[in-house]
Amino acid sequence: MVQSIIVETVIPLSTDQKAVVSTLLKSKFGTPSFTEKLNPSILGGVRIMVGSTQYDATLAGKLAQLRHI
Repeated sequence: MVQSIIVETVIPLSTDQKAVVSTLLKSKFGTPSFTEKLNPSILGGVRIMVGSTQYDATLAGKLAQLRHI
């Protein structure tokens, strides 16, 4: 069963960026489908949520990691 995939960014993805994300998701999870969500609080980068698993490559996530060093 394919879980829902949400891709969060600060600004909308371009057509080319959506194609790259779709290709990566298809190779990793077997589906190219995702819901795009705009989230200015991440400051930059991308966060991908697959079900309850989160892949965080955001500036906000990196800053949070630095606070714990």
